[in-house]
Amino acid sequence: MNPLFHKFLVQRRMEYLTVDEELKILETSVGVRRFADAPDEVAVGKDVREAFPELFGMEEYLEAVIAGREVSVDLKGVARFSEPINPLYFDVHIMANEEETDNRLIVFFEDVTEHMVMKQNLVQRSNQANLLLTTVESSMAYIDKIISSMADAMLVTTDRGNIKTVNPAAVKLFGYGEKELIGESIDIIFGTTELWQRLNYDDRVKNVEVRCRSKNGHEIDVAFSCAVIYSDLEESENFIYIGRDISERKRMEAEIQKARNVECRYKTLHKKLHLCL
Repeated sequence: MNPLFHKFLVQRRMEYLTVDEELKILETSVGVRRFADAPDEVAVGKDVREAFPELFGMEEYLEAVIAGREVSVDLKGVARFSEPINPLYFDVHIMANEEETDNRLIVFFEDVTEHMVMKQNLVQRSNQANLLLTTVESSMAYIDKIISSMADAMLVTTDRGNIKTVNPAAVKLFGYGEKELIGESIDIIFGTTELWQRLNYDDRVKNVEVRCRSKNGHEIDVAFSCAVIYSDLEESENFIYIGRDISERKRMEAEIQKARNVECRYKTLHKKLHLCL
């Protein structure tokens, strides 16, 4: 596993393991056991399905990834309830390991507990508002309106902040074509030189929430992780940015506060009515 890539996996609370074409475990990251249904089965040489029973019945899809007929296979919102008070939710992303040539798969596990718990809390708040006011629309329709999937974007820049590489998620998120971004200053995304200079003050990984602006002028809240890339082939440093769209999270927080305000207003009115009677 590339050290820099591993650094970002840790930063984003992700773990991984690799398996061969017979789905036998070849390599694991240190913390991958916490995602397993049977942690003791996470060991080199063992069938990955014994540790992760969700993979039973998916053999045809995994074979398609190995053969190159499919790019990847995803499982969303897998849950573990070994600790009922603190459940674990995670997404599984399976793809071919391009660093190897012997039909290996790499399986990524991403902790999405915070997102799932926030979603559940929002459902609860919405239901409470419905019960109190009886005028709020169906809770499921309300939730579907404000929640959507989050996307990651990657940009690589020179030490002067000129964009060298972007991935399709960045193109989709910011609305620019790849050719429109390559060679441009990252200020086109950040909207300010001061922010880029602050992020790249030293070589430590940084985490910052940025209000970016897309090509069509829309503002997008993005959580960025930034790190320096050192290369023996180049005299200057490069910088890599991994950005996640958190606009939906911001909107969810606002809706939760809105529900709380409605609930508080209802209780105040109810109290005043009781005093009048």
